[in-house]
Amino acid sequence: MMNRDQRVKGVVAVLALLVVGTALWAAPARAAGAPNWMPNFPMRMGAAGVMGMWMPVPGAAEYKVFRQVGSGAWEQIYKGPMNNFQDPAAPADQDVSYKVVAVVGGADSDPSPVAKLAGQKPVEPPKNLTSRLDRNNKAVHLRWGLAQGASFYNVYRADSPDAAGNLLGSVQEPKLTDPKVEDGKTYWYFVTSVGTTGQESKRAEPLEVAVKFPKLAVVKKFDFNPIVMKLVTTTQGEEFAEFRNPTDILLLNGRLYVACEDGVQILDPDGSYVGRMPLVQEQVAAGEWKRPSRMGRSDAGNILFSFLGEATIREITADGAGLVREIQPPQMPGHPSGPGPVGVAAGPGGTLWVTDGNYAVIEVFPGDAKGPVPADAVRWIGFPRATSEKYDPKKHGDRFIAPSRIRFLPELGGQVFVQESGEGRLAAVDPETGKKVFTILGIGAGRNQVSLLSDFVPYDETSVLIADSLRGEIKQIKVTQEGDDTNGDYLANLVDDPDGKKPKLQSMQSNVNVLQFDPKKRRLYALSVQGKELAIYDLP
Repeated sequence: MMNRDQRVKGVVAVLALLVVGTALWAAPARAAGAPNWMPNFPMRMGAAGVMGMWMPVPGAAEYKVFRQVGSGAWEQIYKGPMNNFQDPAAPADQDVSYKVVAVVGGADSDPSPVAKLAGQKPVEPPKNLTSRLDRNNKAVHLRWGLAQGASFYNVYRADSPDAAGNLLGSVQEPKLTDPKVEDGKTYWYFVTSVGTTGQESKRAEPLEVAVKFPKLAVVKKFDFNPIVMKLVTTTQGEEFAEFRNPTDILLLNGRLYVACEDGVQILDPDGSYVGRMPLVQEQVAAGEWKRPSRMGRSDAGNILFSFLGEATIREITADGAGLVREIQPPQMPGHPSGPGPVGVAAGPGGTLWVTDGNYAVIEVFPGDAKGPVPADAVRWIGFPRATSEKYDPKKHGDRFIAPSRIRFLPELGGQVFVQESGEGRLAAVDPETGKKVFTILGIGAGRNQVSLLSDFVPYDETSVLIADSLRGEIKQIKVTQEGDDTNGDYLANLVDDPDGKKPKLQSMQSNVNVLQFDPKKRRLYALSVQGKELAIYDLP
């Protein structure tokens, strides 16, 4: 039999077991471990929203996913057996947080660590949307500037400026062609940027494009009126150093200057090599100056130069030994890019007239301009390209389409003539008002039979000689204004072979690009840029 002490110990043990059992019966089930996110999840999936994945929890019957937008309240967005979810409604431009809970044995686990996704900054819409009407293919070509952070661009077309428009296409390059346009209709185009997360930018101000294709017209047939020229000679420059990529010629003080890649060659009126401009030669060879591009005569009898890829304009003495001045054009106020001088000419009163290829305008500098020129000292003529403002003819007046060659012609009404390469036409500008007086020729100007205007020089008091580099022809065209007549009438063709069997003009590679004419000697100089050859003719 058990003694007293043994019985007491047994009772205590039983009571202890009862206490432990009661505690175990009263305590809730122990919670499962908190879910853990898989690496790199949750993540944004562009237009698909957000996707999340986590490691499976042993024994979990289902999961609950909660979302918080910004600092707002948590809300449940998913409940199910899968260890992943997709949230297409997640706002892309706001911070979004997620947590997930596993349900094991009917009880919720501790929540996972909170995963926060920062809101994505929307990309900006592209700027500088421009258009070009393709008359030959009956299409509209669109171009625009690159937008930072854009993966591709959506291009829309609408029939009114406020309409949502239809998607024309999605492209990675900043250009698109719309081949389905109707003559006589007006369209509004706008482009949006789409970022790496699939966010689409707001639409910028739509670009209005009026489609007007030239109508076929009966061209008045004119009689072929030839002016027969006598070929004096042809030359390719110095005997052992021929023209290297020539760009321009200038007749000054009875000598001919030929701007080339490596400097300027000087020839006598008969085409014989005389020498080179030493200062230009040295500076170009040393890499201090870029290659010379265009030349013009200054009022002082010196030579004005522009340079390829360089904003500086220089005036150099005719012997090529002295630098008279350097002119640094200013950046146009409010324009994103710097200046890009192309053609240079001395205008009325010694002013300096410059065509700018970057801005597509004419810049007029004071006659004494030197060094950096302040913007308020420059007269800007025309509507600049690559600006965010939409061109309005009534508000902005004239604009110039790719202005290049510029010449002041006192003998032709005292006007400044500008070659608009983008339209293949010649514009006469009033020096006082800066307004276009008239324009002649132009792409598709069949009545004048000019395919590609590449240069012009004054011929007499009523006409100019036009170099048509595509046809390999030189034509005399009337350019005086008579009332409302836009003139531009064909007068004559200059030919070097009356029978047309072996014309030198058409045998020069790429034909004629640059002209100079000496009215006193009746001598014409015709340069082929591609052919690197100069032809000299005497006219009757």
